[in-house]
Amino acid sequence: NTTSTVEHLSLKHPGLLRLFDSTVCTASIVISYLFSSKEPLVQQFLGKKLADYSPDELDFYLPQLINMYIHIPSICTVIHDYITSRYSSTGWNSMND
Repeated sequence: NTTSTVEHLSLKHPGLLRLFDSTVCTASIVISYLFSSKEPLVQQFLGKKLADYSPDELDFYLPQLINMYIHIPSICTVIHDYITSRYSSTGWNSMND
């Protein structure tokens, strides 16, 4: 499935794929494209790309990510794994025990 996503990007958006795979691609760029893209495969790729950044790099963007998670169903599905892994790694889930 990831291969088909990369193939799709390389065919339809080769410039974006080069950007997303480059060292100049920041968390800010990923969040911006995640919000603005309406293509499910691009959203899926970017949702997985979040795992490439440290929690410290993405902390600033958590309000935006949570907002997209709540209000944009197509983005919710692609960032669900990231949001739940962040939640479980923070220890917040131990407050429910």
